[in-house]
Amino acid sequence: MNEYLQGWDATIKVFVVLLGMTFYWLGGRNDKWLRRFIAPLFVAVYGGIASRWFIGVVLYVLLSGSYHLGYGDNSRLGKIFVPWLTRLICAIAYTAAGLLVGITSASWVLLGIHLLSIPFATLAGLQMIKVKGVPLKAPYEESIIALSTTLWIPWMM
Repeated sequence: MNEYLQGWDATIKVFVVLLGMTFYWLGGRNDKWLRRFIAPLFVAVYGGIASRWFIGVVLYVLLSGSYHLGYGDNSRLGKIFVPWLTRLICAIAYTAAGLLVGITSASWVLLGIHLLSIPFATLAGLQMIKVKGVPLKAPYEESIIALSTTLWIPWMM
């Protein structure tokens, strides 16, 4: 691949991540279908084109499935247990997505970075990341989650 194609490939990867992140936070407002079905589509389609079609399908199932999970309920036990459980399931799905791409493409360094970003996304989802003692506002939190869980996947392909 010549340098121009490499440059265009890098540009496409940036747009794939930005579009996925944008639809993730947009779906956090009212239109949940944007987060659940459209946000993971960008990374999955790129994965299917850049590697093999079945990798794109598995990526879509893993990311879309994790984006369907809620943040908890209003009961006392639900406020403590449900967010941790759903974040754990999400972390497993994000890890599996990274492992799928990292192992099939032998991108070991980027896979390691991806795996290190999963706890960060989990903490953001539990609103444990604070700026000056105040939890992040929802759009910032959602952007951090989407970015940290999908950023490295296109770069591994």
